[in-house]
Amino acid sequence: VLAHAEHEELEEFPKLQQEVDTEDLKRMAAAVKAAEAIAPTRPHAGVESAKLNFVVGPFASMLDRARDLIKQAIG
Repeated sequence: VLAHAEHEELEEFPKLQQEVDTEDLKRMAAAVKAAEAIAPTRPHAGVESAKLNFVVGPFASMLDRARDLIKQAIG
């Protein structure tokens, strides 16, 4: 994971900034933020396939976020 992140930061992101116009970069950033907002916050066994993840992901996301808020409130 760390090697992947480093590759993105050092090679892919600079190349995108050079080759993609500002408006497209803004649209891409908004799409990533939207995906993060509805994505589960932890892995869930059994939903590795794209189809299952598409169906179960939003429900798992709601449960994860509720769990995160409860943990944060409790301390």
